[in-house]
Amino acid sequence: MPIRVLHDYFSILGGGERLALTLAHGLSAELVTGSRDAASFPPASFAGLSVTNLAVANWPPGLRTWVLARAFERTAKRLPRATTHLYSGVCAPLAARNDDAQRRVFYCHTPPRFMFDQREFFRGSVSLLARPLLDGLNRWLEPRYREAVARMDLVVANSQHVRARIRRFLDVESTVIHPPCDIERFNFRSSGSFYFSNARLDPLKRVDRIVSAFLQLKDEQLVVASSGPQAESLRAQAQGAPNIRIVGRLSDEQMAEYLSDCRALIYVPVDEDFGISPIEAMAAGKPVIAARAGGLLETLIEGETAVFVDPQAPVHSIIDAVQKLTGVRALAMRPACESQAKRFSRERFLSEMRAVI
Repeated sequence: MPIRVLHDYFSILGGGERLALTLAHGLSAELVTGSRDAASFPPASFAGLSVTNLAVANWPPGLRTWVLARAFERTAKRLPRATTHLYSGVCAPLAARNDDAQRRVFYCHTPPRFMFDQREFFRGSVSLLARPLLDGLNRWLEPRYREAVARMDLVVANSQHVRARIRRFLDVESTVIHPPCDIERFNFRSSGSFYFSNARLDPLKRVDRIVSAFLQLKDEQLVVASSGPQAESLRAQAQGAPNIRIVGRLSDEQMAEYLSDCRALIYVPVDEDFGISPIEAMAAGKPVIAARAGGLLETLIEGETAVFVDPQAPVHSIIDAVQKLTGVRALAMRPACESQAKRFSRERFLSEMRAVI
């Protein structure tokens, strides 16, 4: 009987999506997903896989979560029996409430932040009219999510930091297996003159603070490559600054090109779960200016592969780090960066996952 990977949906070129694909290919598993959007991975990425697409419509945030969770709950009853189910995401684990897999393994990227540690932030970020809907979603989803996690035979956390969150919010113990990085996709080409940011453009990633820093660092170059709800406001913020370029969403190939030529990555999110972007930067031989918090403390080495800023990432702290990380220093950090990235290889990840399965 087969191994089956269940993942919420493919709508971006994200780390969770890449991990689900790695599991499906590496374990010769069937893949079940809520939807596949054109903006995510190209069809070639799914070649050779048996894929069940639930074709959940792209509803507005919140409502989409409810529809997707219901789809996984219903679909679970109709799936042929599998030896092992591997769940990834927020909604896919709810299939565990109704399926009859012999073994259930949940790869937890984090307990849903809108429901737990960032609940008030998300509530404050929606309109007054939308808040009752978000509150209703949380009341409906939280007990079902807890029940699904309780049915797992094993919970795998993507970092020690997330393991602590799982223990705190769900009272469940977990095993840590760091996500994989396809390190062969990245290479060093030059220690360029620009700094690079590729975090999603939303408030928790704090890209606006990076832009604010470079509005003062007029002699330093910044390239911002991503998309998200803050895209328009960040373009307005950077308007007229010749040293700041916002290039939007990039393909995998374009992202690797920018990483190969930048001086360093700047990555300062709020309490990051794990953070695959810094691993990719190190694989390209580039150090990282990073917030001293969360999973980044498990992957980056201060002074060797990273320059840390205050956990709150104030603008002055980012400015100070950029001024310290000169081209000469960044180039000297290349060997340590490339060596550290190898700890997060695809082969290591699959070997550890096979062991727990």
